[in-house]
Amino acid sequence: MKKVLGLILIAMLIFIPTISYANTTVSSSMAADPLDVQLQNILSSPNMTPEQKEIAIEKYNLLTNSASYKIKNLRTDYYCSIPVTRYAQAASNWCGPATIYQTLKYINGTCVSQSNIASSVMNSNGVTTIPALTNYINNNQTANSYLSATFTASQTDYFSYLIRTTISVYDAPVVALLKPYKLFSSGYGLSPTPTSSTGMHFVNIRGQSSDGGYVYLVDPGYTVGGSGSYSVTRTALMNAILECDAGCRVIIY
Repeated sequence: MKKVLGLILIAMLIFIPTISYANTTVSSSMAADPLDVQLQNILSSPNMTPEQKEIAIEKYNLLTNSASYKIKNLRTDYYCSIPVTRYAQAASNWCGPATIYQTLKYINGTCVSQSNIASSVMNSNGVTTIPALTNYINNNQTANSYLSATFTASQTDYFSYLIRTTISVYDAPVVALLKPYKLFSSGYGLSPTPTSSTGMHFVNIRGQSSDGGYVYLVDPGYTVGGSGSYSVTRTALMNAILECDAGCRVIIY
């Protein structure tokens, strides 16, 4: 049975207002499920396997002891890569459903349509919340127990370690929430070109370089040179995540 090799960052879940790749400003966000509620949702779900529940408990125990937990002997080789296929989001505010689709398509080999996912995870305001996204992925695959996590700008090696753990151990993509204009200088290189007012955006992380300096994204909304699969520096990615609204600075492992 697979075991967690490292700590999975996750602190707060947030309701995210308008999430899109268009030039849409995100309104205020509201804090949602704390870590113990995330765990309870997993343990009480009839769709989660015993293995998934064990993974969730291990992650929870590590997270609740994170103040005293220190990663020892971090790997010097963070390389990992899985072939996540990019699928363009079917509507301007469907980066959440599209990222779910990419995730489950990779893990399961098949997935219901983006419209079907959207009807399950989007609220009456057309918003995909982080709890809804996480719960949907958890209840529709058996490779991993996803939890959403916060992190700090100084935790670069930690960040890389967690990406490698999820991708290499559980053979599952990571989900990130970010402000796309921070991925490249002034958004240059992305099409369409985002600005500082562009809303928060979901993408998949499918791997990273050996030194952790570059991270490989699969983006349902933006392209670089015509491709939705592109690489960014780890620093740029972390900055793009940390640029999100307070409490929305999460990555889902």
